Amino acid sequence: MDDLLVIEDLVVAYSGPAGEVRAVDGVSLRLPRGASLGLVGESGCGKTTLALALVRLLPSCASILSGRILLEGEDLVQMPETAMEGVRWRRVALIPQAAMNSLNPVYTVGWQIREAIATHERVASREADRRAAAALELVGLDPARRFAYPHELSVGMRQRVVIAMAFACRPPLIVADEPGSGLDAISRAQVLGLMQRLRHRLGTSFVMISHDLEEATALGDLVAVMYAGKVVEVCPAGRFPGQARHPYSRALAAAHPPLRGPRQQLTGIPGEVPRPGSPPPGCRFHPRCPEAAAACRQVGPELSKVAPGHHVACHLWGGEGL
Repeated sequence: MDDLLVIEDLVVAYSGPAGEVRAVDGVSLRLPRGASLGLVGESGCGKTTLALALVRLLPSCASILSGRILLEGEDLVQMPETAMEGVRWRRVALIPQAAMNSLNPVYTVGWQIREAIATHERVASREADRRAAAALELVGLDPARRFAYPHELSVGMRQRVVIAMAFACRPPLIVADEPGSGLDAISRAQVLGLMQRLRHRLGTSFVMISHDLEEATALGDLVAVMYAGKVVEVCPAGRFPGQARHPYSRALAAAHPPLRGPRQQLTGIPGEVPRPGSPPPGCRFHPRCPEAAAACRQVGPELSKVAPGHHVACHLWGGEGL
């Protein structure tokens, strides 16, 4: 299976009064065509920054310092903005956090979907309207809802509209940044179930970003765990979290209540994620890790293969390079 997305040693930094702050620091990932990836980690680990980098929508204070983002073999990092405008929506789309903030309150939702289609597909207005109606129907909304304004819809409906916009041009890759954020438990389950069905129906690949383990594994073939700007583990979703090997991955699982299976005693992770501008030497998790050894405090581990499709950046586990 060929790779749809390849991220190579990506570094993304924010500039400010204190200087350069690296929120994503040397991330490398591969996503086969048709597969999906769940990216998990605590708040402040760099997940949203990575999502915005994938679609080249970073804020003005942030920039990609180095690395490559290869989408179907083309490097998005080196692509001029005029060319990138043709890539967004058609080849990669973003489902952002907070649907209400991503919809324009003065236009109907149908107009906004129609505008995305007409801009990137160069189709007539009538055809764009037909496709906007079909996109809403695809996500389980009455096509007549396209005449509604965002404030006239529930939070769950607005989230479905944003998903419809992402699917409107049928891109091969969708980046979803915590799509269940701000939804109640029932609406969240409905939205995740909808995305699962659409993924299998249309063959779309996802990068699903979340701090919630259940959400991250809902669509995933692969799970990547991110900590302090770095990926510390990548493994098949079916092995996560039961066969996770990095101490941070296991700590996340121990702090997360399972939705299925027997109850377990939850254990918090001591300390907090280090500030991006001042990471500790060696392994960035070592100040919080109960298994840290002398090497962990001095040398940062690289991702190494420990099993088929399973890579861990930890001195406790040896193996082949990624």
